[in-house]
Amino acid sequence: MKRSIEYIPENFELFSFPIDNLGYFGGVNWLVNKIGKKYINEQDLVIISNVDLTISSDFFSQLSSIYLKYNKYAWIAPQIYSNAENRDKNPKILIRPSLNKMKALKLMYRFPVIHRLYEKTLYKRKKLRPKFSAIEIYAGHGAFIILTKEFFEKGGKIEYPIFLFGEEQYLAEEIQRIGMKVIYEPSLKIMDEEHASTGKMKRGSYYEYNYQAIKYILDTYYE
Repeated sequence: MKRSIEYIPENFELFSFPIDNLGYFGGVNWLVNKIGKKYINEQDLVIISNVDLTISSDFFSQLSSIYLKYNKYAWIAPQIYSNAENRDKNPKILIRPSLNKMKALKLMYRFPVIHRLYEKTLYKRKKLRPKFSAIEIYAGHGAFIILTKEFFEKGGKIEYPIFLFGEEQYLAEEIQRIGMKVIYEPSLKIMDEEHASTGKMKRGSYYEYNYQAIKYILDTYYE
């Protein structure tokens, strides 16, 4: 794994970042284009992370030690432990959601009262899920994404056009498109400090962005 500062582009500090909020993957895609895809393709691993997370001091040494074990996977999903919910947020999605489930999610975000009912009932069941060892999954949680070099070499893209939400499923579909898989590895642990940005979002915007995300995934990969 490359660790030296010499791999940082010489003009990196001269970048003038946009004032407008481009969204999660929108910002990532902007930076990839700014740095250059050639530079990204040269890296063994690329990490996309939220700001409200903490990692242990030995996280990168752990990641380095298991990299060769998982370098044929597109996405290494770590344990993302939430103190607030007292659970690991990974695996985010074990298997690909059915068309009917996706349509139900679209309906839920179009009519917020349905979503609020879900939060008080089915969502709570996530806390009761059993713990998993390292397994292949459909999608990890988007708060901390580790992509391998092979993902980019096989043509994987980070060109998600939606402002927020749905990044995990977009990435999962891209990974399936290029014939690769996602691995969940709980020995890699991240601490989640809970929605420093999206937690402050107005509820109306929250539902609208989620609706647009589900609609895009449905229109692009299901129908």
